[in-house]
Amino acid sequence: MMNRIALVNMKGGCGKTTIATCLAAYYANKGIKTSLTDYDPQGSSINWLKHRGINRPAIHGIDIASQKRLANLAWQLRPPLDTKISIIDTPAGIESEQLRKIIAPSDTILIPVMQSQIDIRTATRFIEILLVQGRVRVTGKNIGIIANRVYSHTSAYKSLKKFLMRLDIPLVARLRSAQCYINAIDNGIGIHELNEEQAFKEQYQWDKLTTWLEEKKPL
Repeated sequence: MMNRIALVNMKGGCGKTTIATCLAAYYANKGIKTSLTDYDPQGSSINWLKHRGINRPAIHGIDIASQKRLANLAWQLRPPLDTKISIIDTPAGIESEQLRKIIAPSDTILIPVMQSQIDIRTATRFIEILLVQGRVRVTGKNIGIIANRVYSHTSAYKSLKKFLMRLDIPLVARLRSAQCYINAIDNGIGIHELNEEQAFKEQYQWDKLTTWLEEKKPL
């Protein structure tokens, strides 16, 4: 059975692509057949794949924006039949109709949120659309929030924690801001493909997320 994991948030720059690519690399390195679907016209995830060395575990890329422009063939827009993990990277400012189409087949929805006030306000509106207004059917789906690029001893992070405490959605990971994420993106690799000296703290922070995803995977 394929496990579909969608990274969603209306706010740009919250880390959807970084998390999506790192997840794809994580599963590929475990020997799991993995695909990475990029809905963003900017094509950041697909660009990451283009920089991925041929010596790295393969990840099947699907460039939705480009393929729709070129051919719009349904078979081109689906992961291969033997795919076990499908990671979906979504654009900023995503419209409700497209969001519904992405979330409908997804098993897990991950919402990265940063600690600035503008990010918190945007996330509040997005979660209202997702849950309160009922514009998207999320019944039976796993939903988790990732506090991304955070500094735990700041007043901004305290504000983020207060916001998260009001939600009935679990905080499944807290990822700090670090240069090694930039290095990983630039070189087509994931955080788990860096050696421990480069990214020990970051890899440790990911353990909570990957454990939660393993517990929530479809049977």
